[in-house]
Amino acid sequence: MGFENYIKFLTQYFLTGQLYIKFFLLLLFSYCSFIFFYIFFDIVKYLSKKHNVKTKLLTQESNLINLRKKYLDGKINAREYKINTIEILNSKK
Repeated sequence: MGFENYIKFLTQYFLTGQLYIKFFLLLLFSYCSFIFFYIFFDIVKYLSKKHNVKTKLLTQESNLINLRKKYLDGKINAREYKINTIEILNSKK
C-alpha cells in the first residue's frame, strides 16, 4: 500500500513538478562535461605528439653532427659515413 502511494506521488510530482527539468539539466551537464574532458585530453595528446617529434628530430640532428665530426676527423670512411647517415635518417625512434 505504501509502495503504491509512493509511486503515485512520484508520477504526480514528475508530471506537475520540475523533476524532469532537473533530470534533463543533469543529463545535459554530464554530456557537456564529457565533451569538455574529451577535447582537453585530445589537445594534450596532440601537444605530446608534437613534443615527441621535436625530441626525435633533435636526437637525429645530434647524431648526424657527431657522425660528421667522426668523418671529418678521419675515424670513418665515406662509405661508412653514407651508410650510418641513411640509418640515422630512416630510424623510427
